[in-house]
Amino acid sequence: MRVAAIVSLLSLVLLSTAALADVSGLMNYQGTLTYGDGVALDTTISMTFSIYTDSTGGTQVWTETQAAVVVSNGLFNVLLGSVNAISDTVFSDPVRWLGVQVGGDPELTPRQRIAVVGYAFQAAEADTADYARNGGGGDDGDWTISGNDIYSALPGNVGIGTATPSTKLDVRGTLNVGVNGAGYDVNFYGLFSGSRLLWDQSKMALRAGQDSDGTHWHPDSIGYHSFATGYNTKASTDWTTAMGVSTTANAFAAAAMGGYSTASGLYSTALGRSTTASGNYSTAMGYNTAANGLYSTAMGRESIAGGYASTAIGQTTDASGGYSTAMGYHTTSSGDYSIAMGRFATVDADNAIVLGKGISSISRLMNSVDNSLVVGFDDTTATLFVGGLNHWVGIGTKAPAAKLDVQGTLNVGIDNTGYDVNFYGANSGGRFLWDEDKMALRAGRDSDGTHWASDSTGSYSLATGYNTKASGPYSTAMGINTAASGDFSTAMGVGTTASGNRSTAMGDGTIASAAYSTAMGDETEASADRATAMGYQTIASGIVSIAMGEGTTASGERSIAMGGYTEASGDFSTAMGLYTTSSGDYSVAAGRYVTAQAADAIVLGHGLTSASRLVNNTSNSLMVGFNDTTATLFVGGASHRVGIGTTSPAYKLEVEGDVHVTQDISKAFTTGTSNLATPIAYAFINSGGAVVNGTPNVSSSWNGASSRYEITISGETYIYSSYVTQVTVSSGSRYTATTNSVSGNLLVYIYDTTGTKTQQAFQFVTYKP
Repeated sequence: MRVAAIVSLLSLVLLSTAALADVSGLMNYQGTLTYGDGVALDTTISMTFSIYTDSTGGTQVWTETQAAVVVSNGLFNVLLGSVNAISDTVFSDPVRWLGVQVGGDPELTPRQRIAVVGYAFQAAEADTADYARNGGGGDDGDWTISGNDIYSALPGNVGIGTATPSTKLDVRGTLNVGVNGAGYDVNFYGLFSGSRLLWDQSKMALRAGQDSDGTHWHPDSIGYHSFATGYNTKASTDWTTAMGVSTTANAFAAAAMGGYSTASGLYSTALGRSTTASGNYSTAMGYNTAANGLYSTAMGRESIAGGYASTAIGQTTDASGGYSTAMGYHTTSSGDYSIAMGRFATVDADNAIVLGKGISSISRLMNSVDNSLVVGFDDTTATLFVGGLNHWVGIGTKAPAAKLDVQGTLNVGIDNTGYDVNFYGANSGGRFLWDEDKMALRAGRDSDGTHWASDSTGSYSLATGYNTKASGPYSTAMGINTAASGDFSTAMGVGTTASGNRSTAMGDGTIASAAYSTAMGDETEASADRATAMGYQTIASGIVSIAMGEGTTASGERSIAMGGYTEASGDFSTAMGLYTTSSGDYSVAAGRYVTAQAADAIVLGHGLTSASRLVNNTSNSLMVGFNDTTATLFVGGASHRVGIGTTSPAYKLEVEGDVHVTQDISKAFTTGTSNLATPIAYAFINSGGAVVNGTPNVSSSWNGASSRYEITISGETYIYSSYVTQVTVSSGSRYTATTNSVSGNLLVYIYDTTGTKTQQAFQFVTYKP
């Protein structure tokens, strides 16, 4: 059983003395034994004890084994020499070491030094006649007895427990002055006046150092159980302690340490230089600090704790309020339960806290609001305010107007490290939310939690209002029950849907389902790419189509329907007005109850009803009419003719009805580079050369010999280069006409398709520039 021993040399008691010279030398040795884990032994065991000349190695000068040593709760007590007597020569040298071996274990380390008591063997040898081996015998006159006194006046040293004393009195062992219940004062005087080590046995007080004028350690200045060390220290009250230089502890159980410190309060402590602890149970530490309040603490430099249970820490701090705390540099806490921490900070309200840094000792960071916290730096204005009468929070203001009042920019997180932000409303699902992962913003209410769920939140999206959903990346949904699911889509208003990429739906119940589509108004729908529907119940289903107004439909590619219940179904067609229809490609219908059925057809005006319509079914033509199903004006067609009162003119200009000119018109107009006036003559000439109708100043005849028509305009001398004449031959493109002049008359030549001159009815108009 291997054990470790904590061997305590509690006592080595010499039983063999000069008075008991016949008793063999014995020493009492007491110690403790534990196992290696620290558990005390309870057993009887064999132990071997040996005395050596050195702490390690050396010569063994004595040994014995005691076979049955009783160990109780780890404690054992043996008489060394009870088995093998200890010879008086064992302690011939002043240094001896005791080794202990437990059972069969190796000898324990380290060895224990044997001091003082063992050397009484040598004293017994020297002071008895039986052991006077080394002395010359007889009284040598070193000591003189005078009454009750004994003294030695020789200049040498006195040694007790040593044969080689190094000082006037050299005691190698315990020194007792008196016994329990009968003590004595002890004075050890120093080199300088007033310097000494003093034990005042009557007051059980100790002094060590120097009392320069004799007043500091005068009996009147020594408290019971007090302790004073250093220079001019005074512990004048019971249980006091004064240490250092010129320190004073003059209240019950007070302590003053350092230099020029004073502890004058009950149980007070003053540490450092020029500190003062005047309040009961107070503590002052550092330089020139003062703890004046009951239970107060002042630490640092020139700090003052004057309030009840107050604390002042740092430099030039002042805690004057009850239970107040001032920490840092030039901080002040005058309100009860207040705290001021930092630099140039002041709190003068109850239950208030100020943290941070003012500008100077004059321009301070202040908190004058009860039950509040102010935080600020390099300013007299709070960066953060918390609490007050309303329990509100202000950032950038000490007077918040709401639960949270931020007067400045608000950041949550930093670049690349953001956080969600939630501001909850009064109703279930009401909140203001910033989703930092998707960089998305939500504001309003999500009644069932599905609209703003993570899988319904698009990256960089925005949703505001009630049950709005912006699930597409970069999408926006605003209003009530709007949904923007397309990339870069926007849905605003009530029940609008923008499902196409980059689509926009605004208003009430609008749908933009295709890419780049736009639906605005009430129940409009843009279902084709880049289509636009605006107004009420309009539909833009053609690519790049536009439907505007009420009930309009633009189904053709790039078609436009505007007005009321118009329909543009042809590609590139336009329908405008009320109940207009453009079904032909590139057609235009404008007005009311008009239809453009043919490609490149235009109809303008007003039919009769939705069933009785003004219809243009002729490609590349214009029809204009009003309150009729027949066109008032027709322009174009395959022959590029103009009809008035007819949609199938047989001539370049055909008027079905009278032409009435009431007066000359002098207003000029321009065609190309020629300036023309009002016609001076016009007429319809039959193939025989007779005038059928026209202006009365026209006469005509057929010249068969020259194969030409000769026309005379009365009052005019017709010269070809001085007039402008337009001729339109009947039967259209099969004939062409040329003009000339002779003898003041107009000549007209008609040619067939072979270029042969022929007779054919025609009409002409002559202008005079």
